[in-house]
Amino acid sequence: MDLISLQPHWHEMDVKRQADVVLARAFASDIAGRLGFSPGKKADIVLSVSEMAQNHIKHKTVSGRLRFFGQRLLDRSVMSISSLDMGPGITNIKKALEDGISSSNGLGTGLGCIRRIADRFAICSGKLGVFPCPDLLSFELESVTLVTAEFFFPSVKNREFPLDFSYLIRPVDGEKYCGDFFFFCCEKEKQAMVVMDALGHGKEAAEAVSAAMDFLRAVPASAEPLEMLMEAGRGLAHSRGVSAQAVRVDTSKCVVDTAAVGNVNQYLYVDGRPVKVSGHPGILGPVISKSSISTERFENFTSVMGIIHTDGLGSVPQVKFGQTERSMSALLWTHYLFSCCNQGMVSGDDATLVVWKCRD
Repeated sequence: MDLISLQPHWHEMDVKRQADVVLARAFASDIAGRLGFSPGKKADIVLSVSEMAQNHIKHKTVSGRLRFFGQRLLDRSVMSISSLDMGPGITNIKKALEDGISSSNGLGTGLGCIRRIADRFAICSGKLGVFPCPDLLSFELESVTLVTAEFFFPSVKNREFPLDFSYLIRPVDGEKYCGDFFFFCCEKEKQAMVVMDALGHGKEAAEAVSAAMDFLRAVPASAEPLEMLMEAGRGLAHSRGVSAQAVRVDTSKCVVDTAAVGNVNQYLYVDGRPVKVSGHPGILGPVISKSSISTERFENFTSVMGIIHTDGLGSVPQVKFGQTERSMSALLWTHYLFSCCNQGMVSGDDATLVVWKCRD
């Protein structure tokens, strides 16, 4: 696969007037087409965006926005759309999720239709009620409403992956190439994920992570994370190098293994207890040894969730990890946390966020 086709697609826009609904539909159609979605899937994506955008107009939401993210990764394309606003909120989400109910008087499809046609769907509104938004430490968005839908082509089968996971990659504004990359592979009850952040940005950085990914493709999910990073390093011989973190989760044994170098960080919530997983200072690059990579193992837990991010995202707020938060999908977590970090992002740097959790 050529370098261009691997690049993430990203667009964010405010929705204030009817003309913005038309623009949103056009952006969705364009990105879905570039990612090779079938005509039927493309129509579903545009329909979902129409309903989300129309809701902002009808309800005159505060700071209403839409976010589009898409990428072709290995043999599958993914596209997610999220709608975020600061009020007035949805008073009866259960009613709004009934198929055919549309409070927007738009297409008459409603949130229920979006939930039905999307491969994955998540919603939260406010801090109370049946579908509350995540509770964070030192960060309050009392009136926020988030609706997000994700589409895959080919479609994802139910529980196809051992983990519930979701990711977002935001390239630098105006940059054609992205130096952040996310890789994953699955093998029965094991899933491995690698996040890389190349030094600098632009084409040279994108070429580095692409070369590393070519070597990772041959590594099974059962491999040790340390070996994964060593193998990725083989593709970086002629680059400036990358920061990287690899994680392997064995859901059958409740074991998490990590390996990291540089400033790609991860917060693990092991039975609700936060643990920061960081790498040794340095890079994975032309010269690398096993002693330069830090490794950790976590086991004998009941629940676990991981939040991996590159330094372009800034700081990620810690989570009040109660029973409600444990049940929230990775898709909801990813879009919600990314929105919370939006103001603290590092200017001129790519940003990546990955959230994963064991399935309930």
